[in-house]
Amino acid sequence: MSTDHLIKSQQHKVLLTRPLAKLDASAAAFYAANLPTVVLALMDTQADYEQVSRFELQLEQDAPDWLICVSTVAAQLVHAGLTKLAPQTKLMAVGKSSADLLARSGRVVHSPELETSEGLLALPELQQVSGQTIYLCKGQGGRPDIADTLTQRGARVVQWPLYQRQLLSQPKASDHWQINDIHCIIATSGEQADALFRHFPSDWLTGLPWIVVSERLALLVKQKGIRQISLASGASDQALIQSVTQFLEQ
Repeated sequence: MSTDHLIKSQQHKVLLTRPLAKLDASAAAFYAANLPTVVLALMDTQADYEQVSRFELQLEQDAPDWLICVSTVAAQLVHAGLTKLAPQTKLMAVGKSSADLLARSGRVVHSPELETSEGLLALPELQQVSGQTIYLCKGQGGRPDIADTLTQRGARVVQWPLYQRQLLSQPKASDHWQINDIHCIIATSGEQADALFRHFPSDWLTGLPWIVVSERLALLVKQKGIRQISLASGASDQALIQSVTQFLEQ
């Protein structure tokens, strides 16, 4: 493990994993909430612009019943093409930040209170989708739950992998830190949790309490040996800030 980032600093309480594109925004949100936090990027995303072009061309030729974005990155890549989207196509996003971005197009965007795949699949609008066409905008790989479940419900699901996730060779942090600063870890995806275990000693990681954003992720980190696990109400900065505040008040 590199020690470049383990520099003596002021005492921090929380280590939050975020993709590189979200690092600055999350750091600013936690700073504004007066919560001492290190935001750590272990992964970045790379857009597949050839695939994005094919997607936009397809929108001119097809009118799906639903277009679903599973991440903010997907929403960013989709946004420019929404002018080509048929008026009858309905929009949906897993998270509030993705929904807010899509809503800038002036269209109504459906999203769940629980910002997870499970929350999305529980929405009433997706219970009766037999015979409907659903475009699923996502990154390459990732969990198949949404596509599999909607297919089982009778929908025609067309997956659009618009970007790739890449592990950073060197993690990037919002501030200098050392491992003794950290009293709690927040993981917002299984990939982020896996990356933490690639970069840092497992005995350190398993000795800390974790905050995660879904029951599925809680089970995953439990299998890695994490014993103290709390569940946040969502993956947005505000939901995580609320969970961290509750944790620090214990």
